[in-house]
Amino acid sequence: MNEQLLKKVQTSVKEGKVIMGYEETLKKLKVSNEIELIVVAQNTPEHMKKDVMYNAKLAGVEVVEVEENGVELGNICGKPFPVSVLAITTKPLKVKK
Repeated sequence: MNEQLLKKVQTSVKEGKVIMGYEETLKKLKVSNEIELIVVAQNTPEHMKKDVMYNAKLAGVEVVEVEENGVELGNICGKPFPVSVLAITTKPLKVKK
């Protein structure tokens, strides 16, 4: 992952502008226009990559496949679990109470 993308991901995580996970990313991608970038880990299963890329193309959202695997992408986000797909949104996410 290049330095610019790394900083964007880390800053977005701190600002609460990141959706983590394949299913959550697809849900948000299909119902809103608030996603500006999708990052896909290198070891994400092919059918998931294709699904994300297809839906992102329909929504006009850029998809970047990084050389990091899910565990490394999770670590970059400060999470103790793998992250296969993440979406950076234009607005901070609302926290459900």
